[in-house]
Amino acid sequence: PPSLFRGTSLARRLARAEEHTPPDAAGTRRPPPSNPLLLPAPPRRHGRRPPAAHFAALRPVYSYQTQPASAPGRRLIPRIPEQPNSHDTHRDTMAPLVTTDAAAMPAAARKEAEVLAAVKSAEDTGVGASSDRARAQAIADGLAKVAKYVNADGRNRNAKVCNFKLPEELYTAASIELTEKGVGYDAVGPIVDDIFKYSIKSSHPRFFNQMGMGGTEPIGVLGEAIAAACNHSMYTYEMAPVSTLMEREVISQLGKLAGFSENVDGMFNPGGSASNTHAMLLARSNKVAATKSKGLAGLPRMVAFTSAESHYCFEKAGLMLGLGSSNVIKVPVNKQGVMIVSVTSAE
Repeated sequence: PPSLFRGTSLARRLARAEEHTPPDAAGTRRPPPSNPLLLPAPPRRHGRRPPAAHFAALRPVYSYQTQPASAPGRRLIPRIPEQPNSHDTHRDTMAPLVTTDAAAMPAAARKEAEVLAAVKSAEDTGVGASSDRARAQAIADGLAKVAKYVNADGRNRNAKVCNFKLPEELYTAASIELTEKGVGYDAVGPIVDDIFKYSIKSSHPRFFNQMGMGGTEPIGVLGEAIAAACNHSMYTYEMAPVSTLMEREVISQLGKLAGFSENVDGMFNPGGSASNTHAMLLARSNKVAATKSKGLAGLPRMVAFTSAESHYCFEKAGLMLGLGSSNVIKVPVNKQGVMIVSVTSAE
């Protein structure tokens, strides 16, 4: 039993192992196993297997610890867990004991010894705790900079809308290069500063661009931070219960504004191009339902009409949906930008 070896030296463990080793058929007691943990398993009782804790207690556990240079020799000995506990298995395997000479150890064992020594060194010196504190401080400082930017710096009319630099200049100025060594947590603050310094201030009172971007709503930044912290994938309710209900509520309210019933369904897209592509997919499936199951094989030619002033994403959507970009026909518009529908009949 595991309790046999508690609180005893290795020599006494071996002696007790020999005493508890059953004799063979000739009555001769066999020598104890080289590893006192590898004792014969206890007999089955009532046809059931021994408890898992028994095997956990008998499993060889080796740990490594650097001995002083003056030590006469280095050797590897097995350690028997004091109290078998499935919850403490990882903790048991990390306990420091006697190490072997690195040259005499197998490659796998030597690698394990190096890892365990590094872990113990980190525990002893408090590196892990220090690293956690540094990370927490870097995150707090970075979030403070974000809050200051969205509430003040990004809206400052006395600042430039953009500190423009050519790509090759910005690559160096903003430290874009990914290096092998990387940087520590103390570099997070300067990186955040550079990103804000060289980015377009879309919330600036003098910012204007044809692509829209009507500025940043500060409370929305908090929402983005919460979404990033939760890191949910919107697959199922089980995966993202709160986010799923929020999504359904927003879709329902937007549907009401558009005149749909309360049972309206919808989805969120990352941008206008994806939304237009999805709209063309719905139109194609509604017009020719067979495309949902059979695809475009054997079907007559299908075309899509769009304004001559429309975005190029419609041609891209035609390519992605199998219509072909040449089958996305641009219709001329009048002075008011309205498509001249009569031209489509000539096509």
